[in-house]
Amino acid sequence: MFIVWEPVLDTDWDPPNAAALARVTARHFWDQKKLVAQAAQPVLKRDLTNFEGKARLITGDHVWDYVGVYPPGVQWGAEFPRPAASGAPIVDIVQPVLFHSPRLAALW
Repeated sequence: MFIVWEPVLDTDWDPPNAAALARVTARHFWDQKKLVAQAAQPVLKRDLTNFEGKARLITGDHVWDYVGVYPPGVQWGAEFPRPAASGAPIVDIVQPVLFHSPRLAALW
C-alpha cells in the first residue's frame, strides 16, 4: 500500500508527523508539488465508472481524500493507471468499498 500526502489546506506546510504515519502500515510519500495529483486527475475525471462517493473531491481544484485500488502488477506508464476501483472521501468509502464489495475484496 502506498499513501501520497500533499499540501491542500493552508496549514499543510510539512509532511505528516510520526503519529499520523504510524496509523497505517504503508509506504508514505510527501508530494509537495502535487505531481501525483496532477498526473492522476485527468485520468480520474475521464472515467468515473468504478468510482464510489463524492466525485467533486477529484474533479475540482485538487484530488482530495481519495483512494484508488489497483490489482497487483499495475505499472505507471505514459499515463497514470486507471484504478480498478476508487472513491472519496476515504472515511465514507473504506468500509463499504474495500470490505463489502466483492470486486474490491478480490483486489485487496
